[in-house]
Amino acid sequence: MAQDVRIEVETRNNDVTDSELVCLRGVSKLYEKRGSESIRALSAVDLAIREGEIVALLGPSGCGKSTLLKIAGGLYEPTEGEITIAGDRVEGPSRHVGMMFQTPALLPWLTVLENALLPVRVRRQSRKRAKQKAMEYIHLVGLGGFEHRYPNELSGGMQQRAGICRMLMSDPVVLLMDEPFGSLDELTREYMDVELRSIVRREGKTAILVTHSVQEAVFVADRVVVMTSRPGRIAGDVEIHLEGDRGSDLLDSEALLLYCRKARALLDSASGAQS
Repeated sequence: MAQDVRIEVETRNNDVTDSELVCLRGVSKLYEKRGSESIRALSAVDLAIREGEIVALLGPSGCGKSTLLKIAGGLYEPTEGEITIAGDRVEGPSRHVGMMFQTPALLPWLTVLENALLPVRVRRQSRKRAKQKAMEYIHLVGLGGFEHRYPNELSGGMQQRAGICRMLMSDPVVLLMDEPFGSLDELTREYMDVELRSIVRREGKTAILVTHSVQEAVFVADRVVVMTSRPGRIAGDVEIHLEGDRGSDLLDSEALLLYCRKARALLDSASGAQS
């Protein structure tokens, strides 16, 4: 089926308004290096993300994508600026934010089910009630029948799906993902991209994805935000308009390719931008 595509230049105004769910205002990050020059990773980043939106952060290596994600998650403090989620200022890790990294960091002595239940154990919530919810998520990500397996009995893609379960069990408002499928082979990664978008949409979450893959960014996201070379700034963004569900058949479509070209052109321009 032909995809409805709008390819005209459509760079969104990233000025923050009170109606946005995730708001970054004037965010800068300076790393102090003892005995050497300081490194400015981010400079005056303003970014607004709507509720229910999936945003991909794309930029040259070392531009501060992961730093920005960790600041949004409360793991790093900005040198300047502030971050708010649903109007509340981010001042540290929050139960309303779920994070996922390139490695799922599952505890090897726990089964898939027990790993999924870790947030419940940490918060000392009712295990009986949570177990049913955990099983629902395990089936949602396609791990039904593997709930009593250990991480070393799973493939890389299955481990990442178990990591998604654990992230969802904390019922976060915002999902922050730092190249979660970067270590997977191409075919598994494509499959996981399809699953990720489907799960985020089904659960009604807001998500920010860091990636080095233009195709992954365009396929998964509703909007691709491109950053400049260090110090990272917002160079611009690309709104993605593709009708219907995004299945694997879309990966080779002309519609997706056109958006990839647009994002690539913006990325190439941003890669040469200097402070």
